This record gives sequence, C-alpha cells and structure tokens, in this order.
Amino acid sequence: MSATEEASVSADVLPAPEPSLASAERRESWRYLLALLPAFLLLAALFVYPLLGIVNRSVYKAGYTLESYRQICRSSPASSCGPMPGWSSWGGTAS
Repeated sequence: MSATEEASVSADVLPAPEPSLASAERRESWRYLLALLPAFLLLAALFVYPLLGIVNRSVYKAGYTLESYRQICRSSPASSCGPMPGWSSWGGTAS
C-alpha cells in the first residue's frame, strides 16, 4: 500500500466524536423534565380537567352561547360587567 492510499484510508475512517458537555447537559435537563412529568399529569388530572368542565358547563346550554353571562350583566349594576370605576384598564391600579 502506498502512502497516498494509506492517507485516503485513514481520512475515510475518522474516530467517533466524544460526547460534548452540552449534549450531556441537554440529556440531564430532559431527565429533570421527565421526572416532573408525573407531577404535571397529576396537576392536569386534578385541576385543569375539572376547571375545563366548569367552563364548558358555564357556556353550554343547548348549544354554546354566552347568554348566561349576558343575563348576569343585564340584571346587575352596569359597573359589575365592565372595568371597575377608578381602575385603569392597563395595570389595574387606581388612577
């Protein structure tokens, strides 16, 4: 085998790169997220799912409508359905 053939063969076969520190940190962060997955599932099951059911029942009455909220606003004082008097619509602080 000549020197040029040896050089081309050695250039074709490169050693596998070592895992970098960034990829190790990325794997570690995924492990932390996977460890939190049961907590997120429990939160979704015990909080978000019932809350979505409440919202669904509040707007569904023989079809999706906001009529119940319109009735509340019509029967109560006008200030209770709009911004509070004396409050800014941006920050919620007294003006």
